[in-house]
Amino acid sequence: MQTEFLPGIVLPLKPFPGTLAVARKEPGRYSSVPPGEFAGNMDIRDFVAGTSLYVPVHVPERVVDRRIPSGQAMARSPHRDRDRLQGTHITVEVVKGKPLDFPRIETAKSWITMGFDAT
Repeated sequence: MQTEFLPGIVLPLKPFPGTLAVARKEPGRYSSVPPGEFAGNMDIRDFVAGTSLYVPVHVPERVVDRRIPSGQAMARSPHRDRDRLQGTHITVEVVKGKPLDFPRIETAKSWITMGFDAT
């Protein structure tokens, strides 16, 4: 996958969702910035097609009916607005019996653990 950035300048694309989240424990309206145990605005460029994001689920009915907010799809890097893509396809699977405290990503070669700070 690639795109012509400028005439004669072709860039390879590696699309990933900058934001993906599940419902928080507490009801209400929230921003996904900063991210947290619900995932949110993570901007992890290795979260590409074929990887798996595992997130603790605190409101199961929101996952079962497929209400998973996502957005800010990127084509290469979270640092360039020009690289935005539209449309992300997500497959949701609820994994029971495997408690999890914080999001993590599984790639073909490794695991990505996350730590977020309020600032």
